[in-house]
Amino acid sequence: MTTIKPAILLLFLSGFCFFQLNAQSGVSSAGGDSSGETGSVSFSIGLVDYISISNENGSVDKGLQHPYEIFPVTVSEIIGSDLSLIVYPNPTSGIVNLRVEETDLEKLKFRIYHQNGNLIMVKAISGPTTSINLDPLSPGVYVLVVSRGDQPLKEYKIVKH
Repeated sequence: MTTIKPAILLLFLSGFCFFQLNAQSGVSSAGGDSSGETGSVSFSIGLVDYISISNENGSVDKGLQHPYEIFPVTVSEIIGSDLSLIVYPNPTSGIVNLRVEETDLEKLKFRIYHQNGNLIMVKAISGPTTSINLDPLSPGVYVLVVSRGDQPLKEYKIVKH
């Protein structure tokens, strides 16, 4: 039976520890972990190094923590509203058309909101078809609200990719 010499064992263990210590790392100014009865969260502040990879299918930012929130948005209308609207194409890559099938266009306007609730655009509807340019906006989910004056009539979720 052969015995393992202590020097070889020490060399093996130190190499194993080296690989265990060489895990994920990042340089950040502050951060930590917090947990409570309803869940846990980890955070970092001032992360200075990350890798951004993108192609036609999407993008990944390795090393960054992005918030993820879910906002339920549905097509809705006010009871008693007989306004007939068509929003197309949806999803879109740039231009969305809003077709109003009503002859009374007085005081009709639309608002575009980001999914976090920020108002992005307000314009009057002056004709049966209105083209809305979403090219300057980043890909995401937006809410289109059509109203008469200050009275909202219908809401639509628009997906831009």
